[in-house]
Amino acid sequence: MFVQSVIEGLKAILNWHILLGMVAVSVATVGFMILIGVLMTSRDESTGGIKAGAGCLLYGFGGPVIQALSVGFFILLLLPALLADRGFTPGPIVAALSGSLIKMSLFGLGATLLICFIPFVGQVIANTPGVVTFMIGIFVIKPLISQFFSAVTGEKIPAEVFPGFLACVGYVLIGLILCSVLLVVLALIRDQVKRRTDPLGYMLQKHSGDSPGLQWVALMLGAVFGLIPLLMYAKYVALALRALNIGTKV
Repeated sequence: MFVQSVIEGLKAILNWHILLGMVAVSVATVGFMILIGVLMTSRDESTGGIKAGAGCLLYGFGGPVIQALSVGFFILLLLPALLADRGFTPGPIVAALSGSLIKMSLFGLGATLLICFIPFVGQVIANTPGVVTFMIGIFVIKPLISQFFSAVTGEKIPAEVFPGFLACVGYVLIGLILCSVLLVVLALIRDQVKRRTDPLGYMLQKHSGDSPGLQWVALMLGAVFGLIPLLMYAKYVALALRALNIGTKV
C-alpha cells in the first residue's frame, strides 16, 4: 500500500484543484516574506530602526502562523480532492469548520515547535525542508478526517487507516528527493539557456555564484516541500479506507 500511495500522491499533483492549492500556499508564505522585507526596508532614518524591529518580530512570529494556517486551509478546502480525486470542499462546510481549523492549525504549529526542542530529533526536523509543513499537516488532516468520518458514519475511524512512522519518513524522503531533482534539472536548463543567449553573463554568474532566478524558484518550492508527502499521506488513508470496504461511506 505504501508504494501505491506514493504513486497516487504524485498523480494527485496533476489535479488542477490541488495544483492551485499548492500555488496558493506558496504565494501566501512567500508573499508574507516579501511584505516583511518591504516593511524592513526604509529610507527614513528616523523610522528605519522601528520598521526593521517590527519586521523581525512579525517574521519570527507571523511567518510560522501564516505557514500553519495556509497548510490547514489547503487541507480543508481540498479534502475531497485529497481523498477522492474530487473538487473543493463545499463553502458551507468550510465556513462551519474554519474556526476549529484555525485552532487545529495553531495546535499543530505549537506541537511541532515543541517537538523541535527535543535534542537531535528537533534539529533534524527543523533543518530538513518540508518536515515542519508535513508535521503541521498531519496534526490537521488526521483529526479532520476523523471528524468527517464520525459525522458521516457515526463510528470511530480505525487507527490502522493512518500511515505509521516509517511510512511518513519515507514520504518525506521521497518528496525531498523529487524536489531536489527538480531544482537540479531547472538549474541545468537555466545554465544551458543562459550560456547560449548570454555567454558573458553566464561566465560572470558562474564565477560569482549568484542565481537570483533559481533562488526565487527554490523559495517558491520550499513552501510546498511538505505538501507532496502530505498528498501521499492522504492517499494512504483513502486506500486504507477502500481496503476496509468503508471508503464508500465517506
